[in-house]
Amino acid sequence: MACMLASMAAVAEEGRPFVEASMLVEGKLTLNPDGSISHLTLKQPEKLPAPVVDLINRNLPQWKFTFTRPLATAVEESMSLRVVATDVDAKRTTLRIVSTQFEEASQPENESVQWKFRMPPVFPTRSAEGRMSGTVYVLVRVGRDGKVMDAAAEQVNLYRTAEPYMLRIYRNDLAKAALNAAKHWTFTVPTAGASAQAPYWYVRVPCQFTVPSENAYTGNTYGTWEIYLRGPRETIPWAQDQQLLAESPDAIPDGALHQVGRGPELTMPPPPN
Repeated sequence: MACMLASMAAVAEEGRPFVEASMLVEGKLTLNPDGSISHLTLKQPEKLPAPVVDLINRNLPQWKFTFTRPLATAVEESMSLRVVATDVDAKRTTLRIVSTQFEEASQPENESVQWKFRMPPVFPTRSAEGRMSGTVYVLVRVGRDGKVMDAAAEQVNLYRTAEPYMLRIYRNDLAKAALNAAKHWTFTVPTAGASAQAPYWYVRVPCQFTVPSENAYTGNTYGTWEIYLRGPRETIPWAQDQQLLAESPDAIPDGALHQVGRGPELTMPPPPN
């Protein structure tokens, strides 16, 4: 990580976008009915850097959650956290948790939105030729027929720096490719549970575009750092729900689908990046 950040320092000093390193950490929590954490299990902790494990173990026990419905017993939740590393100086690096995602681990499939058909996006030529990897976080509104009513690129993170005008071009390029694929997605919708009668459902889907030779820097190996050039959070006219705005898109693992509002909510989310 230190070598990776040091290699980008000169670029940042030249007035280009500030570059950090990040890592997506997964695990499970057992939550008590009062919203406190009774047990924490990290996925493959032996693959995670010791400072990251320490950061999580020191902070998470203090967190509290609220639920959309009262709980009579403890519940297990799937968890993913994005940890970001920033150089303070030549000898010190700070770590912080910048985004989170939680959802009930044992919820029946017929109570949540599930994939029916997922067309993968095609890597756009301009970004491929420019060797620009990135992840597009797509927000989708799913209708009762399982088809996409609306889709938007909520955030685009890149894994290499460039001139600001080129970053805008690459973000638009990758977002367009992701949205072209999203038009063809279909889903199975809840037929039971609290949200079965909803007129529509919001889901978040990450679409990752990876240049093969850059695998070491794009998070393809669990427990490794990736270059992190966080994109701006876009305003979406048809998604003004405050719960949507409170959640961070970029804590979702690649290949996953996150139904918004299905999991518990942190009473004090991590501070914005």
